[in-house]
Amino acid sequence: TTIQNARNTSLQTEHDITRDGSHLSYGVGRYLSACTWFQVLFSPFVNKSIMGNTSIHVVTEEERTAGDNKYGAVDVTEENRQLCQECAFLATLDMYNVTDISE
Repeated sequence: TTIQNARNTSLQTEHDITRDGSHLSYGVGRYLSACTWFQVLFSPFVNKSIMGNTSIHVVTEEERTAGDNKYGAVDVTEENRQLCQECAFLATLDMYNVTDISE
């Protein structure tokens, strides 16, 4: 549901947040997944939401040139990290319905 939420935002790329047509892209794709994992598995125990986390990820040269990275990669930046977190947070609140996220 997090990925579906992201597909309806500016995070969506020409290649659907993937690096090869099916696996999540390095950078934003994997960050979306990590945010979801944190929110579901750790947030209840540490009583801290993913929202407001300041971590970002600049895609490494190795990731950019990986053999399965046909479509490029989008860095997690100060500008898009909050949107990634919102996609994950809202997906964990209602995991069976896509949320329309206003930007």
